Amino acid sequence: MEAFDKKSDPFIEKRDEKFIKYTFENNGQMYISSVYNEKGNEIKYTIQNNIVDLLFNKFKIEKIDNKQLILIELNNNKISPSSTRIFFNREQVYLDGLTLDEKDIIKEEQDYLYIENQKVYPKFRNKDNADVKSFIQPFVEERSNGKEHLSYSTFVINTDGKVSDIKIHHHINKSYDKNLKKAISKTNGMWISPIVNGKKVKVLKEISFHYIVFPDLKNVNGKIEVNKKTSDITKSYESLFKQATKEYLRGNLESALKTYSKSIDLTSNNINISIQKNIIYKKLNDSLNFDKTKEKIQSSKFNYVLKK
Repeated sequence: MEAFDKKSDPFIEKRDEKFIKYTFENNGQMYISSVYNEKGNEIKYTIQNNIVDLLFNKFKIEKIDNKQLILIELNNNKISPSSTRIFFNREQVYLDGLTLDEKDIIKEEQDYLYIENQKVYPKFRNKDNADVKSFIQPFVEERSNGKEHLSYSTFVINTDGKVSDIKIHHHINKSYDKNLKKAISKTNGMWISPIVNGKKVKVLKEISFHYIVFPDLKNVNGKIEVNKKTSDITKSYESLFKQATKEYLRGNLESALKTYSKSIDLTSNNINISIQKNIIYKKLNDSLNFDKTKEKIQSSKFNYVLKK
């Protein structure tokens, strides 16, 4: 941002550290977000005679091309010395300037799979839902049984926008998992693949739902008492579980086992950790630990995850 009147100090503000994304869509909707893979808050806008009306203010389009958009703030529908000139970089130009971490690239024979990150991520396009989580939620919202749960899954988005290789890593129950996979499959064709070095690439997308249990409220002599429920899925547990799963997906099996083991003491219900370990033990041909974890899974409500 800079002052339109160059006679005064032109520099107003430059935002280098805070990511802010403005998404203008053709239907008169604009979204503002500080999270790279979310659209954020919706704002209506109109364009007429090269003037962008954002309801709270109007701006004249000074320049728009394949790299940049420049808007000039209007005061009382006119450009004045106190007007502000605002520069927006196109998203792909911004993304091309970011550095890609090698750990986010998985080699698959002659192909590459990119783990979703701020430089490489897919865009969800659906006329009725701003993001994929709001699309999926109706399919699964009645199946968490009103208890605290964590659902964590990954799937591949191919260059044609279709999904494949849907994997659930943290399970809730058979019905929930089934409907979650169904909902993810229905997003076929709703994705725009990211671009790396001018080419569309495959990306591994993660999605999670953390269902919480609200505290009990009681009215005692006119005062509200709050009885908080003890959480079995803390932020630390969730973070470690996701970290371990990504290590597993990258092929770092021993490291994944160690990280999963760190998360065991953070929850009393660690059957999901056993499920993930069981998969790794099979890949490592560790029959002793594979049989131990399999036996534990067979005696749990998650025995449906074992292949017949």
